[in-house]
Amino acid sequence: MTRLRTDGKQFKINVQILLFFAYKREKPMKHKIRISLLILDCFLALTALSGGIGLIFGSNAPPIYFLKNSLFNSYLIPGLALFVLVGGFSAYAFFTLKHRNSHAVFINFCAAASIIIFETVEVSSIGSPAAIARTLQIFYFAIGAAIGLLTFFYKKHND
Repeated sequence: MTRLRTDGKQFKINVQILLFFAYKREKPMKHKIRISLLILDCFLALTALSGGIGLIFGSNAPPIYFLKNSLFNSYLIPGLALFVLVGGFSAYAFFTLKHRNSHAVFINFCAAASIIIFETVEVSSIGSPAAIARTLQIFYFAIGAAIGLLTFFYKKHND
């Protein structure tokens, strides 16, 4: 215990508690980046997992004639890729970042790369149909780019 005198009053200050709060708190920018990454990872995981299920079972799949000039005969393989790779990496990225795991940065880069690659393969396979499909392709590509950039800044602030 240390006693400080300020304006004639004595205060008892536990130096260990002060040091704990001074050094254990995240920097404000790092905290904002981490929260933003958690939100994006959670959003991407939930939508990729549900979208993958929709493609696998055909409940949320585009018309099959879109696959006419592609490598795929059905939406089973793209649905599995969306569910397992994109949804899996995003969910794992969320949990590793939430628990401050040492692999969180690498897994977040993998989640960003997986959605960017998925959207690139989707555009090359079925094209970019007008209306909502094109908007969603651009939106999820941007989500992947945002996760990648935020992960880069999180790593930069983490060092």
